[in-house]
Amino acid sequence: MAGEDAADFRTKGSTAAAQPGPYTKYLTVDALKGKRFGVPAFMMASQLQPETRGMFLKAVEEVRAAGATVVIDETILPAEFQKAITEINTRPYRLDGTESFLRDYGPAAYHSSADYTKAVGTPLAPLLLGIPRASEAGAAAQPAVEQVVFATDPHAQANFFEP
Repeated sequence: MAGEDAADFRTKGSTAAAQPGPYTKYLTVDALKGKRFGVPAFMMASQLQPETRGMFLKAVEEVRAAGATVVIDETILPAEFQKAITEINTRPYRLDGTESFLRDYGPAAYHSSADYTKAVGTPLAPLLLGIPRASEAGAAAQPAVEQVVFATDPHAQANFFEP
């Protein structure tokens, strides 16, 4: 992916700052041979959801299979980083994010969670709708969080940008 995305304010002005093309000459089969990638040790912790951890480990193995060295180290990102990312609160915006994504990028059959339910016959996963997760084996149930629209939330700066 390259260039600006009109739907993402974070990429505004990125075209001027981007590496000049053509960069595709670097996309070769052996491009990762001899390269080193660092993985923060906490990414390997069991706190990841099992399916997320499985996908991550598969990606690490594929990078290794392509010839790269993957270094897993506790000093790559300090514990303070992990603490800081837990302070970013996106839970109030899950429903808004899901509805925005479906509206802008959803397939023709559904451009909202209600359309999805009608087309597929089952609702989206509760996580995507901002519905609290029930207590699972070894995990506490999450309390309900009022769902709000990100663009008009007066607390967005404190919840999302400041941490």
